[in-house]
Amino acid sequence: PITFIAYPSETPVLDGGGSVSELLILDQGTSYVRISGFTLRNFTIWGMELSGENRHLQLDHLDIGGGETSIRFTYGETEGPPAEGPVEYITLEDSTIHGSQYSAVDCTPGPCNNMVIRRVEIYNTGLVGEDSYGSDGLEFARGYPVLVEDCYVHDNGGDGIDLNSRDRAGHATGVVVRRNRVVRNHLNGIKLWAGGRMENNVVWGQGNSAVWVGTFPSTVEVVNNTIAYNMWDLTYSERNWVFVAGYPEEMASPPVTLTLLNNIFAFNADPTDGGPTGIYLGPGVNLVDEGHNLYYSREDGEITAEFVSGRDPDFTRAEITDGTWTTFTGQGQGDVTIAPLFVSDWPGVDLHLQAGSPAVDAGSADEAPADDIEGRSRDATPDIGAYEWGATTATPTPTGTTTPTTVPASRRIYLPLILKDYAPSPSPTATATATVPATTGTATPTPTAVTPTPTPTGPAGQAIIVDHTATDLSQIPAYWLEQAKQLTIWSYGSTSHGTQLWAGADYLSEYVDPPTYNFARAWRTPPSQGTPLRLRMGYDDEWSWDPDEFLATARDLLDGASTATAFMWS
Repeated sequence: PITFIAYPSETPVLDGGGSVSELLILDQGTSYVRISGFTLRNFTIWGMELSGENRHLQLDHLDIGGGETSIRFTYGETEGPPAEGPVEYITLEDSTIHGSQYSAVDCTPGPCNNMVIRRVEIYNTGLVGEDSYGSDGLEFARGYPVLVEDCYVHDNGGDGIDLNSRDRAGHATGVVVRRNRVVRNHLNGIKLWAGGRMENNVVWGQGNSAVWVGTFPSTVEVVNNTIAYNMWDLTYSERNWVFVAGYPEEMASPPVTLTLLNNIFAFNADPTDGGPTGIYLGPGVNLVDEGHNLYYSREDGEITAEFVSGRDPDFTRAEITDGTWTTFTGQGQGDVTIAPLFVSDWPGVDLHLQAGSPAVDAGSADEAPADDIEGRSRDATPDIGAYEWGATTATPTPTGTTTPTTVPASRRIYLPLILKDYAPSPSPTATATATVPATTGTATPTPTAVTPTPTPTGPAGQAIIVDHTATDLSQIPAYWLEQAKQLTIWSYGSTSHGTQLWAGADYLSEYVDPPTYNFARAWRTPPSQGTPLRLRMGYDDEWSWDPDEFLATARDLLDGASTATAFMWS
């Protein structure tokens, strides 16, 4: 393959100046190419276009924002064939896509086949004018297989993830949506029109139905998802069922073979605005396996099952508990109808489980993924929902190959090196290549291969620091940052205006209502953890400008803060 890649610590910018319609066009047939590390901005139409007949492309570490659409795969009339052919075997990963007028990542008309979207953040698209279903975060009209994993899709004007809306024949195979956070999108969260499997997703804050599946004939598996606190923001929400399968919309009774296991449906629709809502299962639904789900949204109608005959289709919470639901459907084994005990409710939503949650150890192992959304291992009695309480982080196994369009073994991020327990100060020019597993789950990333240059005489690889003057911060995976807020315990040193860092965090935590940052500090010894989880820091303000004295104070602080896992200064 031909590779166009940014030099380490540099960020090439393609800037359209507000007048160029398209910045990066891969003409018909362009294939076996990797594009990595570029920023695209100030374009008016499409930031990147794949014209058609493009195959085996890897797009990674990109920052694309603005225009009508950030990335366009194929073009042509919505209901027609692609003007220059389909695209296939494309991987888009480790990128940030934002601020488009319409859908941010758009495959219309498609098809886009054998696509991988991995570790991509998509946000703030489709917010100009009225919310619409043409302003989605990720929209693939046709094509499969498709894998969407470890993405953060949030605050978009349309849907979050919308797949196969034009595959009207249905039965899309190989469609997998897993380990994604889908948050505060103004319409739907995840839509699988023609089938697929969704697992380990956290879906909250949508403005309409959080999940919509099976508009066309399909097989759908929905396993270990947490779907809660949707349709609460009155500025963009409207009341609807939170989960919809097989709604008679484009077909009178679409046949949907549905598996529904180990999911949490809780606190959906604002109780002060029309009342909460449950889930909807259409007349063509064949419910092959439903059980070990937690329902806690609408007491008088947790499940509406149009395929049931001989009674009202609405099943109350009490009827799930007393076995009525099982009598009429043969399903419901292990279902739970008790509040799930999340860490934090609306508006500061945190859907991790508390100790004592009825969802803990209440799931079925039959279809459960081996790990949760954060890479924590599930045991023989998994929890209900996307988060496994109290589990340890799994050790990821890299799955590298030689082709650029499959899962890479690792990503390299170039960072300065410092040795926490090494007496001499290391050379300021020393660098470390941190080989980071290409899966989520490790809260404090540990390099599996560190090669400093020059080589220090002490032990290597005990810590990594980020020097913002020498490191492109956009290269740091978003999940590192999110998990660091919860699990990393800091010791902090500063001179002069460096105190502004913790003072700012303190302000956002203590003096903003509601808090926009969960933070706690204490003199030298970091405070204990609280609820909700906080970034914790022990600090000292007795710092000298002399490097040797500063280093001595740092080591003294670290010696006295046994709980600290990281040191930071400014």
